[in-house]
Amino acid sequence: MHNPSGNTLYESPLMMQFIDLLPTLKPALRKVADYVLREPLQAATMNIHELGASTGASTAAVHRFAKAMGFDGFIGLRQALLINLRGWVAPAVQIPEALDLASGHFSLGQQVQQAKHNLNTLMDSNPQSSFDAVVQALEGARRLYIIGFGNSFHMAGLLEAFLIPFGKDVSVVSNDGGVDITAHRIAPITADDVLLALSLPPYTRETVHLTRYARSKGARILALTDAPISPLAVLADHVLYAPPTHPVLRNSKIALLSLIEALVAAIQLRHQPMIEQALYQASEAQIYMHGEDPSAQGSMAEGGYAQK
Repeated sequence: MHNPSGNTLYESPLMMQFIDLLPTLKPALRKVADYVLREPLQAATMNIHELGASTGASTAAVHRFAKAMGFDGFIGLRQALLINLRGWVAPAVQIPEALDLASGHFSLGQQVQQAKHNLNTLMDSNPQSSFDAVVQALEGARRLYIIGFGNSFHMAGLLEAFLIPFGKDVSVVSNDGGVDITAHRIAPITADDVLLALSLPPYTRETVHLTRYARSKGARILALTDAPISPLAVLADHVLYAPPTHPVLRNSKIALLSLIEALVAAIQLRHQPMIEQALYQASEAQIYMHGEDPSAQGSMAEGGYAQK
């Protein structure tokens, strides 16, 4: 994806207009807006019937949405979407075509093509300033709480594993034990702490409710989610978007994993001595796990040398 202006996809005037209009829309029109915000590239290439089918709305709802946006009708809306993309797509880059799955065959090449598309959209959706703000908030947290249910559960655990070597007080509150245990784990959160919430569609209500609770306690909220339509986007102080589009799977985690790795790498570069110390201490612990005592080995070695 080409981005000559340096802005992100969601900072364009048209996308900002969509976002501002969301709270005022009726459910049928909200479906259309949700899809356009989540898939702006695909929406620009569809006719009114395809857009209606993809959003689960009628063609009349698509037309009414275009009117609500201030256009004469769907043709005006589609033209605006195409113009909006001209600043984003280089002449040599074509919008990925829909994958032909009629044969029931899915190839590695198709997976790589989809992954590249999601990573390109990831770059277009997140300004560097937002990324830096999340890194700074993670560094400044007294305690870091991580929450992720449903299809974000394992990604939350992976993030915790990545951050443990930094020596911070970090824990996944949505670990095994159910919602009641999660509530007990998050209860002590304060204004000195940070909650990092992960959620991809379909959004879990537990993540949203507990994020709202953390916000009521004054905690700083960070969110890794899919698009501005996510319920976490309005609750978070800082948000990063990970497009989850996949033609077969419910969600792709490629973009979310890339965000997680980028955040951890950015923090690690700022705290390299701490990381090296943590790895050294971990290696010592691993020796004991094998039933060995490094100090005893040292004494035996010294004794052996003395005998010689």
